[in-house]
Amino acid sequence: MRLRDANFGNTFYRADMRLDDRGLRYSLTNNRTITYLLFPAIREGRFVAQMYFEPIAEGILIHSIAGVDVSNFVASQIHMPSAISRRLAVIVAWAADGIRG
Repeated sequence: MRLRDANFGNTFYRADMRLDDRGLRYSLTNNRTITYLLFPAIREGRFVAQMYFEPIAEGILIHSIAGVDVSNFVASQIHMPSAISRRLAVIVAWAADGIRG
């Protein structure tokens, strides 16, 4: 899938879904090296996000976690925790909107 990122421009990811225990696990990994100002920022496969969706009595539990191995140059230019947090928020909101239908 292609996502447009404010810091990195077009980014490409591989998404996998699978049933897991009582819920659904959704994994996202960068499929290509992500660049920042022509410099390699995150090498292929070095960004991983996982989301877990499980129906519960109150609605749907959504849990997400992410990890990234980013170059020192980019880490000095971009606040990576907020960049990752925004990316996860967009994906979780997209999934939640789809569930609400």
